[in-house]
Amino acid sequence: MIRHILKILWNERRTNVFIVIQYTLVFSILWFCFDYLCYIGRLSSESHGFDIEHTYLIKIKQQKSTELSKEEKYEFAQTLVDRISKYPGIESISLSITAVPYGLIFQKGQYHLNGDSVWHNMEVRQVTPAFFDVFRIKIESGKIFGKDDFASKYQILISGDKDYRFGNKDASYPVSEVHTMKRWVDSDTQYNVIGITERQKGFFFDPYFNGVYFSMQREDIDLANNQIAIRVKPAADRYFAEQFKKEMRKQLHLGPYYLSSITPIKKLQKLYADSMINDNINGVISISVFLMLNIFLCIIGTFWFRTQARRNEVGLRIALGASKKNVRSMLYLEALMMIFLASVLASYLCLNLGSSELLHSLGIPVTNRTEAGIGPEQDILNYLLTFLFLVLVSFLAISYPAKISTQMNPAEALRDE
Repeated sequence: MIRHILKILWNERRTNVFIVIQYTLVFSILWFCFDYLCYIGRLSSESHGFDIEHTYLIKIKQQKSTELSKEEKYEFAQTLVDRISKYPGIESISLSITAVPYGLIFQKGQYHLNGDSVWHNMEVRQVTPAFFDVFRIKIESGKIFGKDDFASKYQILISGDKDYRFGNKDASYPVSEVHTMKRWVDSDTQYNVIGITERQKGFFFDPYFNGVYFSMQREDIDLANNQIAIRVKPAADRYFAEQFKKEMRKQLHLGPYYLSSITPIKKLQKLYADSMINDNINGVISISVFLMLNIFLCIIGTFWFRTQARRNEVGLRIALGASKKNVRSMLYLEALMMIFLASVLASYLCLNLGSSELLHSLGIPVTNRTEAGIGPEQDILNYLLTFLFLVLVSFLAISYPAKISTQMNPAEALRDE
């Protein structure tokens, strides 16, 4: 039967060559759509390294023209932390500088590792020990800072990149082999690595970053400039922000400080995504769905007219003893063979385009395979997904016109011939 179908395809090559070209173009487009969607899915399934469920960012402002000593700032902060800690439903509270996820405030520093001469660019975060409780950051090895009155000034924690390495890409160490760090601008001060956190990233589309956690010191405390993060018990996290702001406004009016806002960090995440990433991702998903819908309609139209044009042939085959099932199977196999031929041509085209910079130069979103750790297995997955999708769409497109054609009276086909 296959040999017979090949003869039919060859005899109708003028028509079929356009269908194969159409399939090749469609296959190529779908290949890159599936490739990008799988890329997004892979990144979104990765752990961020922290948990922002039931967490809030409290913002405290200071009245203008008010100057405080470092000791006064510290005492006000102690009072504020104590009052918030006693509020019903609070699990933990932390102070930090440029550390809260999606805070859109970053701090970078340049450091030497293990006494080498190469400097490395790192994301710097200053936190109190409770920060790791608020965001449930796991410690993969070592320990966190001591909780005894800022005794950990020269102790740090670090987090590795996607390959569990630390430092610049061209001079990185396995994260477990980083023991000391010195600031590029102050090489006389050495910091000892006492712990390693799990890998961390911002939004799911961001890469894992090399982070350094320093313990906040007494002189770093300033409520107007510190990030105050809290974790709330799940049972209490209903209308929490509204109630907290209403009930704690007076209690948190400490000297020149006053409560400005309390914001769910989930909301900060959404704002971050909307401003930096979601437009691009939503655009790709919308275009992919639009293309798939149009491809579906295009294939249905093509096979509708193709099958309708062969009604007489189908009628003759039935008149000569072929069953309706065999005729439909023949039409399905013809489409399957054309899809396979087109898939070979399209795969060659896609693999070459994917390894070039052409698509990127045209502004078309493409996967960053190196950053995501994607290998050749993704090409196999792209092929299978695209092939199966086209087979499904083509069989759906053929089924109805094939059914109509096989239900015609053979006498009509013979009379037309």
